[in-house]
Amino acid sequence: MDITQHPFRQEEIQELRQSRDHQGDGRLKIRFMGLLMLAESLSVEQAASLIGRSVTTLLNWGHQDLTKGLDSLNSFNYTPKQTYLKPSQLEQLVAWVKETHPTKTKHARADIKEHFRVGYTVEAVRQVLHKTRAETDSPEASARQGSQ
Repeated sequence: MDITQHPFRQEEIQELRQSRDHQGDGRLKIRFMGLLMLAESLSVEQAASLIGRSVTTLLNWGHQDLTKGLDSLNSFNYTPKQTYLKPSQLEQLVAWVKETHPTKTKHARADIKEHFRVGYTVEAVRQVLHKTRAETDSPEASARQGSQ
């Protein structure tokens, strides 16, 4: 069922108010305020505009409330992306660089994203390769090695 079609009972509205009033994190409090606005018959567009969130976000919160319950809105339930390569992955990357001798750092970046699902900027990849002494065969790397 869509949250915009949900008939809120008085107990649900009271629960939303209590959750709003007892929530210390303002970002989470906004979730309850948005749902309260829907419970008080405000349109989803008006409610989203008043709380400064998109209609989709408000509908997602409503869906989460209906499917997982009100307590699920009381925290940020996300799993962060892996941001760094693990030591074993670094070893694999170094071996790959030494074996294939990529000419550009962006090739190493693409390999990292494809094999390890970790997003790095080209500059971050350059720094990782520099730290591990696994430079690409770029003209810059050759120049640095030649000047040492």
